[in-house]
Amino acid sequence: MVLIFSPSLFQYHFKPLISSFAKRFGWIAVVNMALVFFLALKNTPLAFLSATSYEKLQPLHQIAGYWTIFAAILHGVLYTITFAQNHVLDLFKERDQYVGVIAGFAMLLILASTISVVRRRRYEVFYVIHISMIIVILITVGLHRPDLTLRTLPIVLFAGSIWILDRVLRSAKT
Repeated sequence: MVLIFSPSLFQYHFKPLISSFAKRFGWIAVVNMALVFFLALKNTPLAFLSATSYEKLQPLHQIAGYWTIFAAILHGVLYTITFAQNHVLDLFKERDQYVGVIAGFAMLLILASTISVVRRRRYEVFYVIHISMIIVILITVGLHRPDLTLRTLPIVLFAGSIWILDRVLRSAKT
């Protein structure tokens, strides 16, 4: 954790500290999002390389998912505080910002669907929410930072690509 947040402390003289932490949590969320997608693959190379089944990798997917949502929510909350302190809450009217808010709410909806009552008793509801919100998240996070040079979009494209490839492989097997 020290290595993750140290650069934020050194940026204090150049940027407000809260904004630096907000940006750091955004990066943690995006990178973890790729990990979440990788761990969700039924045809994951990790299962082959580690001789571990997809089912045994599921707890890692869940933990990475919870951490991703936590980091994304902290990202949004800390940027909201920064915008409020700087009296620029109107920035939320810009597409780059409000699609990020939509992504955050989509993540919260996935989180709500993971409650054991929903997941176990209404698995179909859990599954439909997961799949539909995954699509929403991929699109909105990609639109949140659409510039290829900012490195977020390539990570989102990678996550989406491996997920789509896994879906294609699953349908080819049936």
